[in-house]
Amino acid sequence: MSRNVIKSIIQTVFPLLLLLLVNAFFKITFTGYFLICALALLWSIKQKNQGQYTSWCVVLVASILVTLNYLRPATVDGVASYNNAAHNVLVLRGLESSKQLDIVNSKNADVALFDSEDFGGTVTAFANENGNIDVSCNMLSHPVFCWQENSFQIINKESLPSFSKSLEFKNKSGESIKLNLEDHKNNTEYIISTESNGITLVDTASFSTRIKEGYPLADVLSSCYKENEVKEDFVSRLKGVTLLRNNVPCKDAISESSPLYFTIPSSLQSEYKNGLISVICDGTPVDIAVQKSEVQISDNQRLYIGVGSAKTRPIRLANVGGVVRAIYDMPYMYNFPIDTTVVSSHTLAISSNAEDLLSSDVKEAFYYDIFSSPTNKNHFYGTISYQTSSTPNKLDADFVDNNEKNKEVEKDNIGFRLNTHNQTKWIVDVVDIRQNSPISGNKVWFDDWFILGLIIILSLFALFFYNIIREDEAIHNAKANGVLNVWLFFISLLTLRLYLMWRVAIFPPVDGISKVEFALYRLENALSDNSMVWTFGAIAIMMLATISLYAWEKWGNKKFNPNKLCSIYSSKLFWIVLGCVFIASLANKVVNLPSFVKVLINVVIPVILFFINEWRCIKGLSIVHRIVSAISVIGMLVIGDAGYAIMFMIFECVYFIILSIVYRHSGTEESVYLHAIWKCSVVFSIAVLLITLFAPQIVCYLYDSRSILGIDFIKVSHIAFTITGILLAIAVWYVSKDILTAKFVRILKFALPLCVISLVVAGPIFFNYMGHFKYRSLIHTQNVGQIMEHEDVSTRDSRRLLEASQNQWFLQYHNDLGKDRILDDGVMHLYPHFKKGVSWNTQISDVICSRYIVGELSLIVPLSLIILCFILLFSVLKHENESSTGYAYSVGVALLILIQMTFVWMANTNRMIFFGQDLPFLSHNAHSTMLMFALLLALIMFALGNNGNDESDELSYGFKHFSTRPFRLMCMLFFIIFGVVFFTGNKYDNLYGGKAEAYTVGHAMDVAEADFVKINGILSKYRAKERFYNNQNLKTHIIPSIENSISLSAEVEKMYKDKDISEFSYSLYKSFINNNCKANRLDNVVHLRYLKSSGTYQFALNNGFYCLKAPEMDKHDWSGDIYAYQKKETVIKLQNPDQGNGVYLYSIPRTWLKDKDNDYAIFYNGSDGSIKPVLFNENGRTSVSVPTIYLTSSDVVRCKVKDKSYIYQVSGKKEDLLAKNMTINGSSKFFYPLGDKFYWAKNFADYENNNVNLTGKQNCNLSFDKDLTSEVYKICGSLSKIPCSVIAMDGLGNVRLMIDNNSHPNPNSATEIEKFVENSYLNPNYESDSRIFGNMNLVHMMPGPGSSLKPITYAAVTSQIKTIDWSSLKLRKPNIAPSAIKDKKTGKTIYRYEIEKFGPYDYSSRPFVSIPDDEDGINGWVNSDFYLYRSSNYYNALITYLGYFKLSDYNNINNILKPVSDTSDEYPIVQMNGHSYTLNVAPDKNRHQCILNTGLKQNFQMSVSHDDKSDIKTILSDAFVAPNTKVSNYPWLFPQISSVYTTESRGLSEEQRLRQYTLGASPLKVTPIMMAEMYGRLFSMHPDYHANVLENNTPFNSKWSDPNLFSFYKSNLFVPMNHCSTFGTARVLQRVKHDGYYLYAKTGTLLGDGSNRDDKMLAVIITNKDVSQAQSPDDYKFFVVYFRFKQAHDMPGEVVNIMNKIIQSRSFQDYM
Repeated sequence: MSRNVIKSIIQTVFPLLLLLLVNAFFKITFTGYFLICALALLWSIKQKNQGQYTSWCVVLVASILVTLNYLRPATVDGVASYNNAAHNVLVLRGLESSKQLDIVNSKNADVALFDSEDFGGTVTAFANENGNIDVSCNMLSHPVFCWQENSFQIINKESLPSFSKSLEFKNKSGESIKLNLEDHKNNTEYIISTESNGITLVDTASFSTRIKEGYPLADVLSSCYKENEVKEDFVSRLKGVTLLRNNVPCKDAISESSPLYFTIPSSLQSEYKNGLISVICDGTPVDIAVQKSEVQISDNQRLYIGVGSAKTRPIRLANVGGVVRAIYDMPYMYNFPIDTTVVSSHTLAISSNAEDLLSSDVKEAFYYDIFSSPTNKNHFYGTISYQTSSTPNKLDADFVDNNEKNKEVEKDNIGFRLNTHNQTKWIVDVVDIRQNSPISGNKVWFDDWFILGLIIILSLFALFFYNIIREDEAIHNAKANGVLNVWLFFISLLTLRLYLMWRVAIFPPVDGISKVEFALYRLENALSDNSMVWTFGAIAIMMLATISLYAWEKWGNKKFNPNKLCSIYSSKLFWIVLGCVFIASLANKVVNLPSFVKVLINVVIPVILFFINEWRCIKGLSIVHRIVSAISVIGMLVIGDAGYAIMFMIFECVYFIILSIVYRHSGTEESVYLHAIWKCSVVFSIAVLLITLFAPQIVCYLYDSRSILGIDFIKVSHIAFTITGILLAIAVWYVSKDILTAKFVRILKFALPLCVISLVVAGPIFFNYMGHFKYRSLIHTQNVGQIMEHEDVSTRDSRRLLEASQNQWFLQYHNDLGKDRILDDGVMHLYPHFKKGVSWNTQISDVICSRYIVGELSLIVPLSLIILCFILLFSVLKHENESSTGYAYSVGVALLILIQMTFVWMANTNRMIFFGQDLPFLSHNAHSTMLMFALLLALIMFALGNNGNDESDELSYGFKHFSTRPFRLMCMLFFIIFGVVFFTGNKYDNLYGGKAEAYTVGHAMDVAEADFVKINGILSKYRAKERFYNNQNLKTHIIPSIENSISLSAEVEKMYKDKDISEFSYSLYKSFINNNCKANRLDNVVHLRYLKSSGTYQFALNNGFYCLKAPEMDKHDWSGDIYAYQKKETVIKLQNPDQGNGVYLYSIPRTWLKDKDNDYAIFYNGSDGSIKPVLFNENGRTSVSVPTIYLTSSDVVRCKVKDKSYIYQVSGKKEDLLAKNMTINGSSKFFYPLGDKFYWAKNFADYENNNVNLTGKQNCNLSFDKDLTSEVYKICGSLSKIPCSVIAMDGLGNVRLMIDNNSHPNPNSATEIEKFVENSYLNPNYESDSRIFGNMNLVHMMPGPGSSLKPITYAAVTSQIKTIDWSSLKLRKPNIAPSAIKDKKTGKTIYRYEIEKFGPYDYSSRPFVSIPDDEDGINGWVNSDFYLYRSSNYYNALITYLGYFKLSDYNNINNILKPVSDTSDEYPIVQMNGHSYTLNVAPDKNRHQCILNTGLKQNFQMSVSHDDKSDIKTILSDAFVAPNTKVSNYPWLFPQISSVYTTESRGLSEEQRLRQYTLGASPLKVTPIMMAEMYGRLFSMHPDYHANVLENNTPFNSKWSDPNLFSFYKSNLFVPMNHCSTFGTARVLQRVKHDGYYLYAKTGTLLGDGSNRDDKMLAVIITNKDVSQAQSPDDYKFFVVYFRFKQAHDMPGEVVNIMNKIIQSRSFQDYM
């Protein structure tokens, strides 16, 4: 064996071994792969013939390894980039029904497949005896389309009226609206006329599109320019009428003879039947009547109902052995949850009914929103359990039908069957889309072996031809090297392309994608548009070129005379070809051609023509031809694809720089030309630098339409174009002046100014035509909000801006992902698909670099690709080549690939204006340009290694010189510029202050918010009188009334002209007035609100209107549930009943376990051994051989018994769930078992999910007793006419009950919530909103707490003063006779005291009244006992009055009380220690330091003034309150702050203030929960006592300042409250079963709405010991209950039932 052979073997084997070793430890990624390929090419160049085999082996092995690394990722520590679940999808194919299927049935919608209330009539499919389907249709409200005779036919057209020229509707009063059609060549004119009271108004619709399928009539009518009340009335009545064409799609459908059918919605049918409206078609009245239509269709013909976005999902009907099978044309598909753990087990629910998900035992589900009604009998409910493994193994999955759990799930070749309650069966299946098509079921052919085999075959092909070319002595050896190098480069790119096609096809988007788009991703589309077919075309070009090259070099080269070809392609033909191609480019703009042909003419032909012309110029055409060719090609590209023109212009500049250097050192030109060539290279270099570094800024100036010096016709763009033209003219003059003759110099002097003037005039016009390019540039210099501020939202430009900025956001989002993945483990990361900002097609073409290469692979991969392209350029320069044309061609093509690769990367990473170009050879569906690059690479093979015998070789000397020092200098400049662009080119972070989070137009909306405040200032002058009952009401009455009253539009226009508001704001306003007011909705960008409180209307903005979010941003790390109070279980609970097989599952109480946040269970197999359970968990599948095992929440046990299948898993504490956090179709969603019974749970879940740092499966345990909540809600529900609330909490502050009986929306229904939210927002009313979304226990009691506040007042005052013997304090009854008053409602005579003077306070103008029973006392005297159990208002006024004094005032008691005799006529007369007193002087009006305030604040944590900054405890512990939380953002979660503003007058006199506080009425603002807390503080004597909705087991520590008060309160406060519950105002409590417990109570009553109904309040404290016998508050436990009843005659007897339920509840018993 020769030494060279051994050397070759070593050089080959060693790199391969090193490659395999590196891959074994680090796994080669595409970043490393392209660097390896680049090194292989360098090795090939350096070693020449000896290094070719090494390079070939390295590239082949690296290609195989990198393909395997991505297609079959390695497992490291049980984790891989993806597992086999990633390429499996759950497919809902359709359903089947025996003999007949109700598609629509308005009489019994619960049995219909399509059960929308909008559908009126029936559509039924029958299986006939012929094996076909009979479709019977009785429907007027919607069209039923069926595919027949190569078009969709309306099968119920016999029922639908039709017209050709005119359609008229006339109401009973004679008013009418008429639509006339006038068809033109390309559109239709819709003329609308209305007639009312003999007046006819005619208008033309702005809508002019010829209807091809269907269009709403109301939308046609609404597009008129003139306002017309008659028209608006008809528009509202004709909603639901749709104009239709038959034969869709079909040319005849848009012919003049084709009639328009129209639907009649149910509402209009009723009007017609009642004679309220008539219909006239083409001048003839028509009879509206449903006619039965029947049609027979063969298997798998498509059928759908409706048109546009409202049409149903098309189904294919088939008769399968007498069974009607309806298969969705595009089935429902969902991905399995993303999981990088290789082996794991999962169980998910499968349901079409949200209510089933609440009862399921799982946390994840596939939910199909198919039906409108939860009671539809076609709902299905099942469970799927599956175990993942490494790819590409089959996914092990099992189904359980939860509607028929005891039966084995039926299965055949198209899927499993899930039964319903309507004798229908749904077909569901798991499809491995790596193996089969989920639509057609066909086998996938582009599998792993196909990709590897293709790479190996092509590599062997390249090696084979390298050898035969190399061994042929007639062929230059360099030719073989060139062929192999090009093939190695091609295989490198092909490997990435094959991966990208595989990635897109195997992990496609399955939700929100059309069937056509899905087929494009899956490579299942037509061959003419199939990317793999076009890839084979590129491969074929390369293979044919290689074979042709060999044949040419061996046999044809000697016979060929290139001079003959040059004579054919003469100067004359040059001009002819150039002109023809230019004309074709112009014609391509106006002629409708296939997209492939358009791209061919727009890009491919001009580029190929450029290289052909270059060849001819090198072969002898003049420099003029070259200049004209270069400029013409740019012109053609500008006409066809301006973005590519920019990139190609940069290529030309760099190419001509290289040529200028080459010519300068070739010795072929005279010195004067050499000098001009050098100048040319300088000019081109400057141009490249300016475009590369400052393109966005330059283009922005060229588009800038701002005026100069206030002169409207002189814009900044004119100046920019002038400067650009002058600079170009100077450059041309600088380069050409020395080489032109005197004659041409004179011509140039005349031509250059004309060119500059032409550029200044024509430039702005052309740039305005290229409007999208303006915004693609602007977004690099300003954020979208700043630009939007100056845009009109109604114009095409604003849409261009949004498209450009959303595209920029999409690119940046994936660019940020690529940054994060630079150092990530794993070769790739599969990110969820989403169609926001960029269409599905664009994601696999123009932005494939960002979406799939940068985003999922790494930011570095494109950089390594660019390095590889740079090495290709270096290799062609270093290649042995004696041919000038060969050098020029190969350098030109390699440079074009490098330039396009670089600039597409820059555009895809927001470092350059996005010009929508394809990554060379890699964009999925860029078919024409892919073939172009294959052809150009083939030309390199022909160009490399030529001997140059047929031409001068002097130019090749110049190229060889360039490959030395000039090329090194070029490399240095390239990488310097590249580095500057890489590190500073992306300005997104600077413009938006960080990563691409949610897309918004924030600045513009901020400006608009401020502008609409100004507009609302004008609007506030109009007095609003009515709500928005409907949009017609707004359009036809309210807006005209506003205009007539305050001329709002004229005022806003004036503000705009005066530049007081921005153009964006003004356009939003105009858009609302002209269009959006017809549909005033919350989701519109501008909407009008009615503010009842101020009696005004107000414009508001929807700040989320322009917002976009990626799916990852909507995900939350927290997957835990929200639980209610956990009962103290003492036994293991049987979770699954015996199924007759001896298998049981028992729940283990959490209280038994250290881990109290998770659920565990015991599985017991007590069978006779016939059942072999299988355990699925994170460790995989295990056969259970022992009888007993414990299970966690992630474990699933499957048992099979004959034909039955059972699934056992830990269900968790479903009975204690308040909110179930589920993952539904990949997104987080809460479900609420109590539904509208406890809407507050939704408020809490929303807050915690969005604000608190809860992660993982951590559960949240609340204090509420769920069973108690349900039972009390039933009782309160019986009081439907009496709004009420109940709150109960224990001595530790744990809130066990907090319900009201207001009508809340169902928190599980997003639709229902949105309806309430929109109405609440557009017509805000705090009182009604609080009833809908709030909880009565957390909002202020209006007008107040009434007498239930008296014990708190008494304790607050008496706790502060020791100088008064409060126990001896008595109040004499009034010494006046009660007045007799006749009740206006009942007619009964009632008696009451009317006090006109209370101490220094005068009530003569409005007496201070109270009833004698409450004020007569015992023997004429009211003591503290009588005061509380009879609720004396005058005694309470006395206590309040004494509390108004400061502590220092009591240093001299005589200033407050003065002695009097018992018989004095003054009032009040009080007795203390046997002495009588009356009130002396009035207290100071400044009461900040009064003892009432001090007592309320210190002992009861009550806010007593607006300035009070005391720490008010919330119902959440600090750990569950996010920092800087704005409570105003969650108005219905937190309790409103309670306050007793005794210091501010708030418009009340001192007399009124005393009376209002005494009665417990406004301005007191107290919530029921605060009342309960204050009673808790009273009975515990802990000021820090507060309510907790999170379980609290820690006692409160703080104490009241005087511990001796407890002894005083026992006798003077607690005993009276006990008397209140026995013989006082709360004696209804005597009926409560409270054996062993003691009740203390206080009632409250306030006058209600004047209907003889009062607001009733009741505070009840339950203790386990007699408080009067206790030594301290710590000796007993207590429960606080606070009731509130609005507008009740008396205290409802349901109080007794509720109290019994509370005492019997588990939470009460556990605590007490």
